[in-house]
Amino acid sequence: MENPSKFTVLSSSKGNNVPDSHDRLGGLPEHVVHHIISFLGANDIARLSFASKGCRQICISSPYLYFDVDFASHECATKCSQFKEFLSKFLRSRNGQLIQLLRFRWLCDSCECSNERPYDSWICDALGCNVKELDIGYRIDEQNRLALPVSATGYASLRLLELNLQDCCINSILPATLVSLEVLSLKSLRVYGAILEDWISTSCASLKRLNLEAVEIMDGFPISTTSSLQELTIHNCYVNHIMGFCKNSIKGSSLKNVTISDCKFRETGLSKIKIACSSLVNLTLRGCVFGLGCYVSIGCPLLENLTIHKCFVNESYGIDIRHCPSLTNLMMSHCTFQLLYLNIPTSSLRKLSVFECSSQFPVRIAVSAEQLQTLSVKLYGSWWNGSVFEIQPQNLICLQEAIVELVDLQFFIADKDMSISVLRAVQYARVLQLSIQIIEVLSSEDHAEILFENLCDLIIVCDKLEVCQMIVLACFVMRAPYLRTLTIRYEHKSGGFSETEVKEDLAKLLSSAVKMHQLKYGNSETLLLGDQLMKLKLSLQKN
Repeated sequence: MENPSKFTVLSSSKGNNVPDSHDRLGGLPEHVVHHIISFLGANDIARLSFASKGCRQICISSPYLYFDVDFASHECATKCSQFKEFLSKFLRSRNGQLIQLLRFRWLCDSCECSNERPYDSWICDALGCNVKELDIGYRIDEQNRLALPVSATGYASLRLLELNLQDCCINSILPATLVSLEVLSLKSLRVYGAILEDWISTSCASLKRLNLEAVEIMDGFPISTTSSLQELTIHNCYVNHIMGFCKNSIKGSSLKNVTISDCKFRETGLSKIKIACSSLVNLTLRGCVFGLGCYVSIGCPLLENLTIHKCFVNESYGIDIRHCPSLTNLMMSHCTFQLLYLNIPTSSLRKLSVFECSSQFPVRIAVSAEQLQTLSVKLYGSWWNGSVFEIQPQNLICLQEAIVELVDLQFFIADKDMSISVLRAVQYARVLQLSIQIIEVLSSEDHAEILFENLCDLIIVCDKLEVCQMIVLACFVMRAPYLRTLTIRYEHKSGGFSETEVKEDLAKLLSSAVKMHQLKYGNSETLLLGDQLMKLKLSLQKN
């Protein structure tokens, strides 16, 4: 598609006719031809419409129309007038034929066009053709007022409306009766949250999906009174609390899906983002920055899936998810917390992932999840001193897979109680991945307290593969009698050990550990023996 700034003369077809002797489109079904030309832009449609009478009729009858125009000021006098004349004639010549989608961008910066509103007549002409979807980009009038034109046919046919308002500040929105509108997308504007909420609730009674993109919302975004709304997306928005305190609330009796991504919530004295939707099932927070004093409260009784990805939370309150009794899948990844305090008192949780996250202060993870099947915890930072890892009940008999990597960037882990609590929480896992630091601090007596009788596949992550690491590993695998595969992932392969050498050394160390254990505790327990280890599938992998 060509750049609209190179728009050619459209007011005359002289010299532009293409011989009609070989019509490549004539033999195709009409809906196929319309699909083909739906990929054309304003320039191409204009040229094709002048090629022949048949091509003109095809262009005029197409249900998919795209016109993107962005003229420089010095080109306005000629090209704007040509385009306005062309598009007005083009739409009126349809004689009421259905328009599925009309998209136009009217982005001329010239002062000669700043006071004109040619798009009003274009919208009315499209409504006369029972347009289903309108995608419009233009600048609002000098009074900073958003006003859709009054049409004799009304807006009953319109199902989707997208408005790109070019970073305009809206002081008022005139109501329009969009009785059948199901999807509304607003992009690039500044508006008070109360004004926006009032307009949506009064004009869009059938709205099912609301998309806000690149919108600066002043005094918060109360989304609560649109009872039909099922899906809400807020992307790249900035919430500016000009009065110091702001309460952002998202409520709705029919909301199913909410996504808030790449948004910034300004630091303020106190700002609460409350999401309380009785029907919400899926919630995603992605790439958001929650400033100092800003915290999120989530209270959704039917919420099943919660994803928090690449968020920065600079507040001790953080994100409160205590009031989500139906939560089954929680994923927090690549997040930075001032203080991570994760309290999930729900028995329905089946998958918990806190992955590649960091905290400046000690963390507390408290989970009550009898049905937990998948657990992934990988944290960075000087978190260990005073941190708490608590899962109730500690014996998760439903646990299938667990990954626990606690990586301290400055110190070695020295909290024995912390390590024991981690191992007790995952002792019934079938597949287990651990960082070697978790078991390095444990003595042979500590290892003797925990039996991994369900463990089949074990992955150990370490910095260096050395003899001291293998001694620790031998004491650990001794307590996994039914182990089938062992994988060691390392950053630096010290000593140049091969897989065969590692297996042989581990077998010797394991035999010694088993003998010591049996001498002290007797032969009453089933342990992994050295000859069994030699039959394991062992692999060394470099991270």
